[in-house]
Amino acid sequence: MSSLPDTVSVLDCPNGSKVYLVGTAHFSKESATDVQKTIQQVRPDGVVLELCVERQMILNMRDEDIMQQAKDLNWEKVRAFMASEGQVAGLTHAVFIKISANLMDKLGVAPGGEFRMGFQEGTKVGSTILLGDRSIRMTFKRALRALPIWQQLRLFYMLFTSVAFDLDISPEDIEKMKNFDMVEMLTGEL
Repeated sequence: MSSLPDTVSVLDCPNGSKVYLVGTAHFSKESATDVQKTIQQVRPDGVVLELCVERQMILNMRDEDIMQQAKDLNWEKVRAFMASEGQVAGLTHAVFIKISANLMDKLGVAPGGEFRMGFQEGTKVGSTILLGDRSIRMTFKRALRALPIWQQLRLFYMLFTSVAFDLDISPEDIEKMKNFDMVEMLTGEL
């Protein structure tokens, strides 16, 4: 097989099949390109996207539409999140959308391009598309429950101050995050 991107790990399974794991970052154009190249070369039977059912609507959205939705976040939408997801999870969801909007402005890339590319290319080659992530609501709830109340309050304070919305990050920083050592270090800090 011709050379796969450096972000691809090939796992040999006991039954003789292979799994091609593509390391990606949500705000990376290069990640989408890596996914595209891998699917075109491998032509897999199945493509698993690290995406839950609640977020599957992004698969058919254009980057411009995602950027506009994030920019259009208002208190009415925040209240709707809180009503459907619970107050804390809905508020957390809204804060992450606001942070994403800031990152989109700085980087010029909408999150999830690697998912959309995986869906599009997988469909082209006839792969079965599988969603392989737990509910985003469950993820938010578990993350918050893992923190003591004082750390939850600190987190919300940090998220609601302008510091959290004005992250100093570059496309190069995003690419570095695909490095295993960087991910391990960040996970340890969290």
